Amino acid sequence: MKKISQMKIPIATKIIGLTVSIVIGATALIAKQSSEYFKKVMIQREDYSNMSEANARSKEVENLLTSALDRGQALTNLLLTDEGSRTLPLQFAKEKNILSIELWKVTPQGFEFVRRQSNEEELKNLKLD
Repeated sequence: MKKISQMKIPIATKIIGLTVSIVIGATALIAKQSSEYFKKVMIQREDYSNMSEANARSKEVENLLTSALDRGQALTNLLLTDEGSRTLPLQFAKEKNILSIELWKVTPQGFEFVRRQSNEEELKNLKLD
């Protein structure tokens, strides 16, 4: 019986092959962990950016509503006075966002209508009257 000759591989080739395998394995592991960390960081940045934008928009809406409420209260105070009948049309000319104001009084029985003032010109322009 003949022996099959075994191919002899030099030790240097084996060491180089083993070293390359270890380096490739370590590089793949590091690349995977780095990409997962990068993904996590990017998601956090996106969430923070979205939260900041939402917060800025909510502040803007809050400021607009507060401003409208303040203007409405000022116009309502004018309605309470007799001078309001003369100066309110001038205020409506400045305020294009407020079309009508109604004044209601709170009573123990409920609400009682006191007065209504409208910006007739603007209502006609918008055909809402």
